[in-house]
Amino acid sequence: MLRAKPRWPRPSGRRSGPPPTGPICSARLAEFGELGQATADPRAPFVLVRHADAAGLRERLRAEGIAVRRGDTFPGLDARWLRLAVRDRATTDRLVRALAGLGVR
Repeated sequence: MLRAKPRWPRPSGRRSGPPPTGPICSARLAEFGELGQATADPRAPFVLVRHADAAGLRERLRAEGIAVRRGDTFPGLDARWLRLAVRDRATTDRLVRALAGLGVR
């Protein structure tokens, strides 16, 4: 027996779900002068940050239970860059508290 294919609604240009948190994440990270940011679109699913000791910061964040990606695996970025996934406000708040607790200014 053949079943009819479901008719999925077409995209209407509107996003469903909660509003994007990229601008919130970018604004919160801007509180830290040591972190240079280079994310062209604040609605992107990630934020790129630069730090003089990115590898050390990544390891210290990992010890706090926060995973961030190395930036040097992306074309055009070097070992000073980290890629942070944009998550909900609670996760962003946790990241900000961890950065402050690790002495990032």
